[in-house]
Amino acid sequence: MTKNNDYWVKRALQRESESAAKGAALTARMFTEYQRAAREIRRSINDFYARYASEQDLSYDEAVRRLSRPEVKEWKASIGDWVKRINQEQDEAVKALLKAELDALSYNSQISRLEALFGQIQMSLNDLYTVGVRQMRQEFGDLFTAGYYKKAYDIQQRVGFVHEFAKINEDMITNVLSYPWSGADFSARLWENKRML
Repeated sequence: MTKNNDYWVKRALQRESESAAKGAALTARMFTEYQRAAREIRRSINDFYARYASEQDLSYDEAVRRLSRPEVKEWKASIGDWVKRINQEQDEAVKALLKAELDALSYNSQISRLEALFGQIQMSLNDLYTVGVRQMRQEFGDLFTAGYYKKAYDIQQRVGFVHEFAKINEDMITNVLSYPWSGADFSARLWENKRML
């Protein structure tokens, strides 16, 4: 290879390395968020049952089974708040997934204390999911746009003249992010990660 070709190969590898580093940083941030959420959920569950069992002089199993009338009202109010948040979601695919999750939770008319707590945890995880989708969509869109323009610049530098090229718009970014790489787009992968948590 000539020195010129070596330079452009190194430059292309550097651009790829920059993008991979940004993706790795985003992955690390999301992993940290999921770990934080899981720790908080575990702590909340333990505190909840310890406090309730102590206050009511109950065993763990009895505390799990009981759900008082005020708690049923609180549960229903939290469902109402969740419905409002779902309806405010702009991404239709995300909204559909969240509605399906809500339907699954609300089919039980008689719920135990544990099921109510589980529902609240699911709502928290769904909030985390929507934040994650928003952050990832933004970060991936920024990476795609920056990568595209840097590569266009590099090509122009290599050929030695400046020419017009297509500009990136929001629809292009949405199409790229919606493409099912390896069988699923990033939103579906996040949803599966939430279920595994």
